[in-house]
Amino acid sequence: MFLPPSKVSEVRSAEGSARFGELVGGDFWSGFDANFRKSGASQLNALRLMSYNSARGLEGWSVFCMGFDEFCAAKIDISNIEYDSLADPQLPREDWVERELSRWILMILTRAVDTLFIQIDDENSFAYKKLRILAERMPDVIIWKQEK
Repeated sequence: MFLPPSKVSEVRSAEGSARFGELVGGDFWSGFDANFRKSGASQLNALRLMSYNSARGLEGWSVFCMGFDEFCAAKIDISNIEYDSLADPQLPREDWVERELSRWILMILTRAVDTLFIQIDDENSFAYKKLRILAERMPDVIIWKQEK
């Protein structure tokens, strides 16, 4: 399960960790915590938690992308800052930022072997709008479920 920055911070606290354990109803392994990462998961069936920034090279049978819209918004913000530090940008800002975000999204969306679950909170977000368009174009591949 990939978590956005706000959830990583929350789960790192003792109180947040206890709440998360109750929420998932079982053991979990915090891959973003250096102490846990070195020892590996204590239980074979423990839910593995990772930050999106640690997604490279990982894969799972089923992958949950929580707060995907928050992750995308954060990457857009970071990419805009990085663009400002480029000596000689070869692309206009909007194109460069979209290219950088696309690289991350491609990496994230290819982590699942079988099933990918994407959770989005904000219907006005970049991620929601783009994924909604894809879902309409590919209803045989993307199952869109929305809470009423």
